[in-house]
Order: sequence, then C-alpha cells, then structure tokens
Amino acid sequence: MSLVLEVVPGISCATKQSEVTRAEREALLNEGFAIASMIPRHPLGPDRGRAQETVVIAAMDAGFLELAELQAHSIEGWRRGQALARIGQRHAAAGDLARARECVNDALGVAAKETEWKKERISVEAASTLAVLRDDAEADRVAAGATPAELGKLTVARTALVDPSALDALTAQFDRDIATLNFDLARNGIDGYIVLLERSRHDAVRATRSLAALDAAIPGLPMDLQVTTRIRLARLLARLDRRDEAAAQLAQAEQTLASTTFLPEDVIPLSASVARCRRDLGDAQGARKALDRLRDQFPALREGIVDLRRAASMRALAEGYCELGDLAAASACYTQALTEGDHNPNARPRAEDLSATCASMARVGYAPSPTQCTTIAEITLRLVDPW
Repeated sequence: MSLVLEVVPGISCATKQSEVTRAEREALLNEGFAIASMIPRHPLGPDRGRAQETVVIAAMDAGFLELAELQAHSIEGWRRGQALARIGQRHAAAGDLARARECVNDALGVAAKETEWKKERISVEAASTLAVLRDDAEADRVAAGATPAELGKLTVARTALVDPSALDALTAQFDRDIATLNFDLARNGIDGYIVLLERSRHDAVRATRSLAALDAAIPGLPMDLQVTTRIRLARLLARLDRRDEAAAQLAQAEQTLASTTFLPEDVIPLSASVARCRRDLGDAQGARKALDRLRDQFPALREGIVDLRRAASMRALAEGYCELGDLAAASACYTQALTEGDHNPNARPRAEDLSATCASMARVGYAPSPTQCTTIAEITLRLVDPW
C-alpha cells in the first residue's frame, strides 16, 4: 500500500510512481481545472477559457470523458460549445450514442448565443458528431452556411464513414482543397487523406495514392506543422504495419527539424515529439538519447525563451521520459517545469503554466511527489493580483 500526503485539496501524492491510480489522475485534472478557473473572467475571459479547455482536452486524452464533460460545462463562452461537441465525438466513437447526442444539443445551445466564426466553429464540430451518429441530414442542416474551410472539417469526419463508392469523389475534393494553397483548405485536404489512408489497410492502390498525395502536400505547410504532420503520419503507418514507410516519415520530420531555425521556445517541444515518435516506432534507446540531448540543451536555449514559455519545454521532456518509464528523469523535469512556470510577475501566465503542468501529469499518468504537491500548493496560494 502506498503512503499518501494530502497537501493540496484533491491531490493525493503517491510515494511510489508505479502505484498511480485513476483517482490520482482525476484529482490532478480537477486541480488543473480549478487553477485555470482562478483566472478572472474580466478582463481575462479568453485566457481563462483557453486554459480550462486545455485541461478538458487532457481529460479526454486520458479517457476521463465524464469528467471532461462536467468540466466543459463550466467553461464560459464559445469554447464550452466546441469542447462539448468534441466530447460528443468521443462518446459517439465509444458507442454511447445517447450521451453523444446530449453533447450535441448542449453544444448547439451554446452556438445559438454566439455570432460569426464562433457559432460556425461550434456548429461544424456538432455536425461532425452527428455524422458519426449517421444523422447526415441533421449534420447538413446544422452546418449549413459555414465557410468552405469549416465545411471541410465535416468532410474529413465523413471520410471515415462513407461507403467506399464515395471515396473517389472525396479524394478529388481533397486534391482541389490542397491545390488552392489556402492554409485551412489545404490542411483539411491533408487531414482527409490521413483518414483515407487509415481506411485503406486492405486497399493498396488507394493507400499508395493517399501517401503520394500527402508527401506532395506536406511541404506546403508551415515548418512546425510539417514536423507534427509527419509524426502523425509515421505513427499511423506503424499501426498499419508499414514500418519502412513510417521510418521514412520520421526521418523527414527529423530532417525538417535539422534544416530549420525554429524559435528557441519551439525547439524542445517539437524535438521531443520526434523523440517520442521514435519510441513509438520501437527505438526506445534512440528516444532516450534524444531526450537526454534536449535536456542538456535547455540551459543554452533558456535565455532566448520568454519566461512564460519555458515550462512547456520541460513538460515535453517529462512526458517523453514518462513514456519511457524513466520516472526519475520525468520527476526532475516536472520539478523544473513547476519552477520555470513560477517566474513571471503576473499571476495569469503562472496559473496557465501550473494548470497545464497538472494536466500534463494526469495525461501521462504521473503522480506528483509530496514535495511537488507542496510546490503546487505554494504556487496556487500566490496566484493573486496582479493578473
């Protein structure tokens, strides 16, 4: 039995990382959301909503859909509707059709009070949930009037569901979207081809076409998205047992990183994503070496990173080490993330960082040590004016 020390209400601080429980992860998510909710509604409502949504996304990623839904209802403004619609998609994918439809209805209730792009974004996310529910007529009604860029997201959602006879028409649409060189449209085309590739496990011709289209389109994205899209593609190809092609995509991502000058604040998060993908492809030793190199690089990069961005690098490293099972290194990185996030004189960025760190711990299943719980409690107490 693990010993626990109650330091912050709701956080149970396990002394043995191997014994992290579902309750501890849920407590971290609750703590992260509570910290985000300390940010004043006025005049910082958008920052508050964004920080709250970050925790909700972590809850979804960790499989806590009921908690994510509960928290989403506490977000004020359009992000509540977007979060609820996305949670509905998860419920629908899991087969809980009634809960999915409840989320759609709640999301549309939020949309009805919003205007312009906010209403449109919520409506298309809700329509995508309806598409998963096979309610195509209602999905079309809900999304009616949306811009082509937003409607493209609905098309992507349908790509996983439509009859195979409709796929050629969809690929033609993806090609047209990519050819526009419009960022949002091209990204929809790329997302659509990724979904199509996933559907093509037993269709070599369509899979080859999808992969060729992606290789041609990805260089048109901003450099950071080129890296993250190739990582996403590498993981998918590995799941499809196309290991050589997965390795080639990862190599392309590494080449883009090596040949591009990124902002110091982006170097470690992007590079850590590549390292974590290396581990997913079976090279745990290579992933560890890469993370160690990045950790050694941080002191040289640190001064070039504005203080409210430094903790993100340490969270990225901590998550990578957690996935490798190196909890000692993960603990050291999370401790540094807590320290780096506490530097800014204003409470708003400190609250955002602390909330994000709690969410990160919950996502990867890391239980903070008693000392880290004390640090979280101390930082929380100092979240006061000026914001």
